[in-house]
Amino acid sequence: MPFRLVLDPTDEPLFRLRQDEAGTPAPSPLSTATVVAQEIAAGRLTAAVWAPSGGPESGLALWHRSMVRVSKVLTLWLAPDLRSAAAYTALTLEVVGTGGPERVVTLPDHAAGLEERDLGAIVRPLGFEHVGRVRLAAAVESFPPAVLPEGVSLRAAGPPDRLSLIDLFERAYGKDADVLFGATLDPATDARDYLDMEIFGKPAWDRAASFVAVEGDRPVGSVLVQRTEAGPLVADLMVDPGRRGRGLGAALLAAVADALRARGETTMSLTLTPRNPSGAGHLYRRLGFVEVTDAGRRPGGLWVRTSFLREGGFRLLPEPGETPCQAGG
Repeated sequence: MPFRLVLDPTDEPLFRLRQDEAGTPAPSPLSTATVVAQEIAAGRLTAAVWAPSGGPESGLALWHRSMVRVSKVLTLWLAPDLRSAAAYTALTLEVVGTGGPERVVTLPDHAAGLEERDLGAIVRPLGFEHVGRVRLAAAVESFPPAVLPEGVSLRAAGPPDRLSLIDLFERAYGKDADVLFGATLDPATDARDYLDMEIFGKPAWDRAASFVAVEGDRPVGSVLVQRTEAGPLVADLMVDPGRRGRGLGAALLAAVADALRARGETTMSLTLTPRNPSGAGHLYRRLGFVEVTDAGRRPGGLWVRTSFLREGGFRLLPEPGETPCQAGG
């Protein structure tokens, strides 16, 4: 068989294939072979090595399983001497056709040694379209004081809010394009993993600048901030769909700005899915956020199966030259 599933996380070819010609880990959202081994051992990641045409194992695919029918491919990688559009086409076809009852619904938007336009030429005919992300930043001094909607109050966010934030995450992101960037495409599962591993379980979580908005006893919004090398990052801004349009999102961001300004911070940043029609981009730009490019860092993105978007009811603004994806279309 062209593919051989890697069941043992210490499998030598997996680690050998994860090294590029300079001896550094191959490009992947999973930064090291050690992390890959841990994810395989925990059952969260599937890996397969690829031997084209019966030759030596010289390709690699990594994907997260999601529920029963779908999966997210994280990495498509070929050894340096095989990196060509034709070889990546063969590898991608094998990946899309592999998985038994699972159905591949997302592919990474990059492949080592392949131009982005060439990858697009491979995956578009297979029924995938691109959804990207950009980073925005704003000066905290430009924010006015936070003004909350009537009946809403703020308090510090913390681990005791875990269950209520999972519920809010599901309400806020159920059909939102941002949920496509989760590990599993299941809002509840992603919320649990995200809050436990990326927020409350990390020293980088900025407790002093993270807030929950409550109306009565019910959380209706939240903003979670992380400390990064580039400065404070608004990792998550959530507003209950039934409370949108009342200025709550702006008030939460203003509260973050107040907290950061009080300790001498000058800027904060966040990520945006430009094709998301939620209107968040208009809010961010009205508050003074502008797009920034990090030197040496690619903007995030992925390729999503168009039929999955339509069947799931996702609504996306079109990219230039593309037809918008509409629910039921």
